[in-house]
Amino acid sequence: MLRTLNDCVRTLLFHASMPPRFWPDALATVTLLVNIHPCRVRWSYTPHHLLYGVPPAYDDLRIFGCRCYPNTAATAAHKLAPRSLPCVFLGYPANTKGYRCYDPVSHRVLTSRHVYFDELVFPFQQGLLATPPTMLMTHKYRGSVTRCSGGDGGVDGGDDDDDDDDGDDVQLDDDGDGVDFPLREGISPADSFPPESSFLSVFSAPQRRL
Repeated sequence: MLRTLNDCVRTLLFHASMPPRFWPDALATVTLLVNIHPCRVRWSYTPHHLLYGVPPAYDDLRIFGCRCYPNTAATAAHKLAPRSLPCVFLGYPANTKGYRCYDPVSHRVLTSRHVYFDELVFPFQQGLLATPPTMLMTHKYRGSVTRCSGGDGGVDGGDDDDDDDDGDDVQLDDDGDGVDFPLREGISPADSFPPESSFLSVFSAPQRRL
């Protein structure tokens, strides 16, 4: 079993091109995956099923190390500040529902239930940490509703009247006064994709004729 865990930890880290310092997060994720994996010697039951009496759910699983966008409305500096920021998915919290998201800028880990995932991009791969988000994203956690802007795939906090509807679930692993997130400058459609993305087929928007 120890060899299996070590092999799975290395697989997660190598697949996402993540440094070895994230091995505790990979180990926690591997432990969860092993506990919900069917076992032949136990009549194809999972350890989770044998312990709790109910089969596990697989709908909320995401790819370790992919790019994610947690809702940060609770820690926004002002109403015009971004309601999300690009992070790296680090797994699942132990005693609460949600996802653990690592901010490579502030080096903090946020736990949030309202998260968008881009499972085709791994920020720790060379040249992807500072690139803008792509248009391909999967749904977020357990059916919670977060409004999206029409057509650009980004997270939108909504109107001023309901800014505080879904932003009260962000938690920081370490103590602090929060993070001030600067306003993003305008990004043209041609710049909204990672450069040299060999694994994505991107169609540029048609240019307007004068």
